[in-house]
Order: sequence, then C-alpha cells, then structure tokens
Amino acid sequence: MDIEDCSDMFFILTIFCQIVELLRENFENKVYTLSMNRKNLIADDIKSIRMILRRTLDKISSDWEIEEASDGEEALDRIYWSGPDIILLDVQLPKKDGWDILRSVREADKKTETFML
Repeated sequence: MDIEDCSDMFFILTIFCQIVELLRENFENKVYTLSMNRKNLIADDIKSIRMILRRTLDKISSDWEIEEASDGEEALDRIYWSGPDIILLDVQLPKKDGWDILRSVREADKKTETFML
C-alpha cells in the first residue's frame, strides 16, 4: 500500500466517522423509530464511500430501503422518483453538484433530511 492509498483510506475513514456521528446526533435529537421503513439515498461518486455509508445505515436499521447515485443527475432522478426521507449528499458530484441538488430538494420538500458530505 503506497502513501496515496493510505491518504484515501484516511479520508474515507474520516468521512465515515463524521457521518456516524451526524446520524447518531440526529437520532438522539429527534424521535425516530428505527424499525420504520425509511427511504434513504446515498449520493457520492466514490464507490467505496457509498459502500461504507450503506453498511452504516444497514447497521442502524435493516428495514431501511437504501438507494445509491454516483452523480448529480442520477441523484436528482432518484430523489424525484423515490422521494427519500434521508439523503447523504456529496458536495462535489459530477454532472450536478450537491449544492444545486440541495436547493432543488429544499424548494420541493422541506421535510427531507439532507446531510452534506
């Protein structure tokens, strides 16, 4: 493993820890039933990050439906068709960035929980 691989792994682990902490805080501050069938969208262009986030959500509740998107256009498509309750959204997505997607989500539905990565 070279230094670049170590750097990438450190970055992924840092994001993983931040997301776990955000989700933990969110569930402590709001009343959620973890067994509820919730729809979630993970939008990130890095496959390994999507995989880690999916595993994290699966550990929180196996009843949740989890979809993935690897670019901004795909994310908007999935948001439109599946209407997720929670979105884990990368800021720097190809084709359409996370901030543009967040604006669209906020204009359409103020109830969707969105975590920017």
